[in-house]
Amino acid sequence: MFILGNKYIFIPMDLMRAWLLEHLLPVRQAIKQLSFVDMTGLYTQLFSKRELALSWTGGDAELPPHWSVICEQTREALAGAKLPYEDATPFLYLMEAVQGFHTITRFNPFTGQYL
Repeated sequence: MFILGNKYIFIPMDLMRAWLLEHLLPVRQAIKQLSFVDMTGLYTQLFSKRELALSWTGGDAELPPHWSVICEQTREALAGAKLPYEDATPFLYLMEAVQGFHTITRFNPFTGQYL
């Protein structure tokens, strides 16, 4: 049933569903494209360009001695859908900075409660 002004118009559900899919599908696709951030791809980019890493230091500090090896190992792990333990904290930091959620940093392992 559909209301048009003061009149009720009966439209079969299949017809209404088809109309909604036709008109709302592009809207839903646009919303999905806006809300998706490829965090793994973004994190991988951080280890793909040496100039980008140098820009983080502000020109005052140097990269670690084996930076190219670190980058290669990180990229290989991410390509295999694995996140190395040492990358968990920087990955969550980046995710928080980009998506805006807050990670819990204080946890008491003795009581099992978040502080």
